[in-house]
Amino acid sequence: MSKVTNSIILALTFCVPVYCLSEESKRGQVTNLEIPRFVSLKVNEANARRGPSLSHKIDWIYKRQNMPLEIYAEYENWRRVRDFEGFGGWIHYTLLSGV
Repeated sequence: MSKVTNSIILALTFCVPVYCLSEESKRGQVTNLEIPRFVSLKVNEANARRGPSLSHKIDWIYKRQNMPLEIYAEYENWRRVRDFEGFGGWIHYTLLSGV
């Protein structure tokens, strides 16, 4: 084999396992579902908080049922979401459909 072929095989040998590991890291630690993923607001009104608990301040109040949101983090029963403009916060999972 030529040096070029050997170099390509060697590069693929190291890249493929790294690619497989990176796919595993794109799953939620709580739900084991893909992150990011899209869901919708189940209720007419939901508070988006600064952190994943009721003690955190409310940054946004979403007031549209079925509003599409993107989940990009999980912590226990909370999902970190953002809307189409990039604004968001932490919302309890029971207020979201498709989680």
